Amino acid sequence: CIDVRLFGATTAVKDKVMTLTGPVQFKYGKSLHKVDLMYVKGTTVMPSGEGRGQGTFTEKYILPYSLIAFYGIVNENAAINQNIPLTDEDVDLMLEGMWNGTKNLMSGSKIGHMPRLLIEVVYQENNYQIGELEKRIKFVHEMEDEEIRDIQDGKLDITELVAVLKQNQEKIKLIKYIYDDRVTFTCNGEECTLEKALKGLNIPKLQY
Repeated sequence: CIDVRLFGATTAVKDKVMTLTGPVQFKYGKSLHKVDLMYVKGTTVMPSGEGRGQGTFTEKYILPYSLIAFYGIVNENAAINQNIPLTDEDVDLMLEGMWNGTKNLMSGSKIGHMPRLLIEVVYQENNYQIGELEKRIKFVHEMEDEEIRDIQDGKLDITELVAVLKQNQEKIKLIKYIYDDRVTFTCNGEECTLEKALKGLNIPKLQY
């Protein structure tokens, strides 16, 4: 099962419990800007019979907009030590699911979610990672944070990200990437493309 190979599982049969720690782990996402947390109240009516309805009040908090960065890792040691047969194809399917799945979330709380940038850094050697790459990306803009409502209200500053990737390029095998065409990148204070910024590195573009 690909879910178990990626994220692990805990099962219990009678007195036996088996726990597999997933090789793939993600940190909690964090917004790249301050957000406007809005409190919304409403009413809901549930029919209780022909011609009758029963109403109740609802309340929830919503975010009109937030650009959220996530960071994850594929730990080869977790797979090897637990005999989990994780494959590169499994990871590729996960990345495709993350990109296309985000666009196809249709619940009331998730509709409108859009992936903007996905980068996978594949290293030459085991037991090595740069770490916390999401902290090297900034969302720069000229308005109050809480007024941001769209990706084009600002630009993704990848200056620090590009610098650390190039500093470690001898340890990097390749960098897979895909980004939304509404994203504008900046590097060293000037607008740029991701391809130009990472020139000299092996950067195959994902085709989803």
